[in-house]
Amino acid sequence: MRKLIFVCIATLAFAEDTLSILDRYHETISDWVILKSDEIDRYLSRKNDNKTLSKTVIGIEYTVGYDTKKSFSNNIDFSFGIDLPRFKNKLHLMAESIKYDLKDLKTEPPKLFQKENEKRSYNIALEYNKIKNKKLKFSFTGGVRFDKIFFEPYVGVIAKYKLKKVSNWDNTFQNKFIFYTGGKVSDIVSLENIYPLDQNSLIGVYNSIGFNSNSEYQSLGSEVSYYHQINNSSYYKVGAQVDGSLKNLIDPKVNRYKLYAQYKDIIANRDWLYYKVTPSVAWKRNYDFKPSYRLDLTLGIKFGRR
Repeated sequence: MRKLIFVCIATLAFAEDTLSILDRYHETISDWVILKSDEIDRYLSRKNDNKTLSKTVIGIEYTVGYDTKKSFSNNIDFSFGIDLPRFKNKLHLMAESIKYDLKDLKTEPPKLFQKENEKRSYNIALEYNKIKNKKLKFSFTGGVRFDKIFFEPYVGVIAKYKLKKVSNWDNTFQNKFIFYTGGKVSDIVSLENIYPLDQNSLIGVYNSIGFNSNSEYQSLGSEVSYYHQINNSSYYKVGAQVDGSLKNLIDPKVNRYKLYAQYKDIIANRDWLYYKVTPSVAWKRNYDFKPSYRLDLTLGIKFGRR
C-alpha cells in the first residue's frame, strides 16, 4: 500500500513538473507569436510605434482516427490568423489546412462540417475587408493553395450578407468566387442558419453548392447540428450531414450520409491545451452505402492571445 501511495505521489509530482515546463515553453512561444505579429503589422502599415496591439492565435491539432473501412490514420491540422490592428482590422493574414472536397473540386468544405483524416491541401492568404458592417462584409483575397504536388496562386472576392431575422433564426448568405492563375475558376455559395435555444445552446443548419470550371460536377453539402456549451472550456455537439453532387446542374446523387457527435474539453486546467473525441457513422456510395464506423481522438494546442 505504501509503495502504491509513493508511486501516485511521484507520478503527480512529475506531472506537475512537466506541466510547469510546458507552461514556460507555451508562454515563450506565445510571446514570440505576438511579437512577430506586431512586427508584420508595423512593417506593412509603415508605423514604427512600440505598442503591442496584436491578438493573434495559432492553433495546431493532431488527430488519430480509426475507421472500420480504412483502418488507422493520423493527420496534423493548423490555422492562424494574424491581426493587423494598425489597418483598423481591414487587413487580415491567415493560413490553414483544408480537406479536399468531393470530385477534387477546389472549393472549401462547408464551414460546419466535421473534417475526416483525408488528404489535405494548405492555404495562405491575405484578405482585405473593403466593406465591413453589421449587415455586409465584402472582401478581396489573394494567396496560394498548395500540397506536396501542386502550387496554385489565386485571387478572389468574398461577399457575406446577414439576411433579415426570421422567427429568431440568424441567416447568413455567402458567395466566395476564386480565380486561379492556371485558368480555373471556383465558386461556393452557402446559406447558414443559426437558431439560439438559450445562452448556451443553438441549432445550426448549413447548405452549400460548389462550382468549378474544371469539372462537370458540382458539390452539394447539407448539415443540421445541435451545439451546447457546457462551460467556458467544454462543449458537445451532435449532427447529421449529407454530401452529394450534380452533373451539369442536373442528375443529383447522394455520395455520403453521416451522423456524428463531438465532445471537447481542456486538459489540466490549461485553456490553451485541449482534447476532442469524435465518434461517427457514415454510409458512403463507394462502399455501397454499408455503414462504416469511425473514432477520432484529437489533441490541440493554441499559442498567442485573444
